[in-house]
Amino acid sequence: MSLMLKLLATTLLLTSGVFAQSTSSKIESYLTGEYEDNPKLKTIIVKVEEIKPLEDLDGWDAYIVALEATLKSKPKEIIKQKAIWFSNGVVITKELTNLSNGSQYTDEIKPDIKPSEYSRENLIYGNENAKHKVAIFSDPLCPFCKDFAPEALKYMKKSIQKSLLFIIITFHFYVFILHQLLSLELQL
Repeated sequence: MSLMLKLLATTLLLTSGVFAQSTSSKIESYLTGEYEDNPKLKTIIVKVEEIKPLEDLDGWDAYIVALEATLKSKPKEIIKQKAIWFSNGVVITKELTNLSNGSQYTDEIKPDIKPSEYSRENLIYGNENAKHKVAIFSDPLCPFCKDFAPEALKYMKKSIQKSLLFIIITFHFYVFILHQLLSLELQL
């Protein structure tokens, strides 16, 4: 490869990295501002954890965002959520649909499960140091998940060896996650 092509490739990579980083910061600032307006929240931390390019949409990326909040009514209880947002660096949206086939991009984007997420904190059942691990992605606000997750755990406890490690990682796709959690909080 010629020196000019190498320089061009390096410049493009550096520019795209800076662009993605600045978009992450914009998303964190925007979402923090939106959630800080909620009078029921005591604290909110918004952090982009992963960026996944949308291969069939030039310039668009999926941002997996971690939210950590405390409620004024329960300041010692930390609420941890994850959500997917999409951005092209100019606009941000929660939902993105492919017009040619009707598929939702949120259904196609999956977070990378880090070894640290298989921790004692997330342990539901089994051996913390097990060789094989099962993660159940569940949303406690989803009617299907409310029924499925407990039934799946019940089945696994009966049917599968204790050498497995079971955890639940909640991963949410709703637009106003914390607002819905607050309304759920009010119902309890």
